[in-house]
Amino acid sequence: MLVFSACGTTRSDAERNEAAALQVVSFNLRLNIASDSADAWPYRREAAIALLRGADLVGVQEALPDMLTDLDERLPHLARIGVGREADGGGEYSAILYRADRLTCSATGHSGSRRRPMCRVARAGTLPSHASPRGAASEIAGPG
Repeated sequence: MLVFSACGTTRSDAERNEAAALQVVSFNLRLNIASDSADAWPYRREAAIALLRGADLVGVQEALPDMLTDLDERLPHLARIGVGREADGGGEYSAILYRADRLTCSATGHSGSRRRPMCRVARAGTLPSHASPRGAASEIAGPG
């Protein structure tokens, strides 16, 4: 299980609402195979990074280690959790990336044979809402 909490201070209602709004993205990176030719990862990389740059929380699927390295290098403001689905922790990942300046990871884990990262996500001032990226329960605590 992964638990996030957001850093917050006393703010006006408008500031709190704006700060509580999260940009959440689920994105299938689609491996990196030669048969993709013009659609291979090197040709999609910059567009994918541009799409993810403003996100607070990202769930990626079909991510290979070299693809995650690209994301780590070009999106240094996003921390990452998750392990590959192979027994040695390598192979294809379903990883979660999050803005470490806005969210705090206080617990991690994974579920199932595909080694999916798990998290629980809630916003401040609301009852938890649940989402299931690739079968994982998710909850994020917002500022408050």
